[in-house]
Amino acid sequence: MLRKDGVRFDPARGSGIPTTTRNFTPANQDIARARTGARNAEFYVDLDVTGVPRGPTTVTRSGLPEFPIRGDLAPEMIIEFGRVPK
Repeated sequence: MLRKDGVRFDPARGSGIPTTTRNFTPANQDIARARTGARNAEFYVDLDVTGVPRGPTTVTRSGLPEFPIRGDLAPEMIIEFGRVPK
């Protein structure tokens, strides 16, 4: 969906689109879920969100910063994407 249509920010649905920094290379999906707090870690997407408004930074269960994006995410913002190993 993100690669085709992007994701629209809807303030009625929360404080922003949750994004987490990926400053590590997960060996598998279990590690990715544990480090990021994500429910699903099958894929990763690196985005250039320069200039996109962000909400207050929070912290995931494992201590990584989480940035709620308070703007639309367009397919052009994708730098890299891929599948996390099982």
